[in-house]
This record gives sequence, C-alpha cells and structure tokens, in this order.
Amino acid sequence: MVLIAATDKGICHMAFADNPDAALTNLRAEYPNAQLHEGEHPFHEQALSIFGGGGERIALHLKGTPFQVQVWRALLNIPQGAVQSYGSVAESIGRPRAARAVGTAVGHNPVAMIIPCHRVIRESGVIGDYRWGRGRKMALLAQELGAA
Repeated sequence: MVLIAATDKGICHMAFADNPDAALTNLRAEYPNAQLHEGEHPFHEQALSIFGGGGERIALHLKGTPFQVQVWRALLNIPQGAVQSYGSVAESIGRPRAARAVGTAVGHNPVAMIIPCHRVIRESGVIGDYRWGRGRKMALLAQELGAA
C-alpha cells in the first residue's frame, strides 16, 4: 500500500505502508494540526504515475530545512537506473564534507519514490538502509535497472 497526503499546494507525504494503521499514526504525528480526509485527490493520480514510469511534473508541498531541500533537489538529478554515494551528493551541492548530513537529509525524505532517495548508496557500494526497508530499496533499484 502507498499512503499519499496532499495539501492544496501539492503532495506533502508519500510512504510505503505495510501496516496502514501505523502509517496513519505516523502521518498524524508528523502533521499534528492537519485535518485528515480519506479519499481521492487530484494529486494522487500524479503521484501514482511515478510507478508507471510517467515523467510528468508532480506538484510538491514539502517542509524541511534549507539544507534538506537542497539535498532533495540534488536527488532529483540522479537518473533512473543510476546510483550515487552520499559523498557524491554532498559534493554536488558544494558541501563535500557533509556526507553524513546528506544521509540524514535523505532519511527524512517525506515523499518515497518522487524524490528518489533509494538511488543513494554508501561509498563502498553497499546498498545501506532505507526508510521503508532495505529489501524494498533493492527491489526498486533492480526494477529501475531493468527499465533503464
């Protein structure tokens, strides 16, 4: 299951949810002042188009520090089927000594797949952790490699 949350401005949250109740609890904790309404939203179709390989522009409404947003923008430049190390991402934003901080920002990506944090791996080539599970990260990379 994929849980998608949006505001009037764009998608603010997209997560893989193996346990829907836990996913909703996490969403409520992340957005304590939000009024949640179940149902379809025009942004949902946009978000789900990513699974079909759609390249359409997706409206986002993200909250993050300026550094996090800078990292998330850099991740959008990693092509499908490719990977980069945390250090490479740090270099690409002009902060070559910030690989660990990049890792933290990657881990706080609120929109699975839309911002492709699964394409970032360790310098050693090890896949590393993933907010939604290492197995899912490996499957996403394998799927993209086959489609690239």
